[in-house]
Amino acid sequence: MERTGKITFSVIVPVYNVQAYLSACVKSVVEQAGPADWECILVDDGSPDACPAMCDEWAKRDARIRVLHEENSGPGFARNAGIGMARGEYIGFVDADDYVDSEMYERLYTAAVAYDAALVMGGLRCEGGVMVAKADDVQYLHCFDRETFFEGKAGIDRLMLEVSGARPGDREDSKYGFSSAKNLYRTDVIRTHDIRYPSDREATSEDLFFVLAYLDRIDRAVGITGAYYHYCRNGASLSKSYRADRFEKCVLLVDKINRCLEKRMPEETYRLYTDRLLQAYARAACMQEIQFADQNALTRRQLNARLLAICRSKRLQEVLRRYPWRQLPFTQAVFAATMRFSLVGLQKLLVKLKSRG
Repeated sequence: MERTGKITFSVIVPVYNVQAYLSACVKSVVEQAGPADWECILVDDGSPDACPAMCDEWAKRDARIRVLHEENSGPGFARNAGIGMARGEYIGFVDADDYVDSEMYERLYTAAVAYDAALVMGGLRCEGGVMVAKADDVQYLHCFDRETFFEGKAGIDRLMLEVSGARPGDREDSKYGFSSAKNLYRTDVIRTHDIRYPSDREATSEDLFFVLAYLDRIDRAVGITGAYYHYCRNGASLSKSYRADRFEKCVLLVDKINRCLEKRMPEETYRLYTDRLLQAYARAACMQEIQFADQNALTRRQLNARLLAICRSKRLQEVLRRYPWRQLPFTQAVFAATMRFSLVGLQKLLVKLKSRG
């Protein structure tokens, strides 16, 4: 039965090859606290497993769930398809192999209404850590210790910088995080300005580009306390698995971010932030090569060649020559040194030690 009346928010879930995780994800959305006048849109991105049938079954069980079956085009375009059919006043996104706390959307929506904010940001819990952390590690990332407001051009410019990157002394490579899934967005802003996700096949971190494009069109945002989104490292999604062209795609992304920021501020204002982002992406690319070397059946010589190709890239070396990498947190500074001076043997040792915890 088609629902009528007000829908407060639409939760869009791109679905592809995640049958082991899908039910837990949808269950976490269905069990949201607070008012029940929301909808969940499951976008089957041409999944080859049991996910299409699972999506249809969930829609039969709960009238608030709608399903869209699409040909495979990647998670970014799947989210775009969900945006096209969303009826909520606000929109949120969840990856199908992650899940959310039961109070997440109630907290985000309440803040959006109370502060008339076009964007509300929460924190996230990274379960399984980062690239090489132990499976049971949980990191609380990009959390606000108090309600934090960003208003007017100056406030939004600051938020754009600190979503894109961070200052050298900050613990994380992005102060406020570039995940789009931990936030809530106003639907009319997205549609009025035709804000959409780019293809993940053209550049990595399509989340970041979407968030920046959205921020460019608003004048008020708020960050709230608490980490409600559970980002689970399980290798199921494209963004969390091996990509041979990761670094090359990251360079393209940083170029796009620079072009976005240069429309709002001088280069000397944003360069420190995007330089940190590029060297952070290079570090992640090196770490994934080491982590997946056995799976990819790389010889020692082949692995070293891949690492050296990243470390000696002209673009990365330009950044590391001007970036104050010695001011980074200790482990990041050490890894930056290994890239600056092509110390690939030390890189492999660092990743091995990190894996052992």
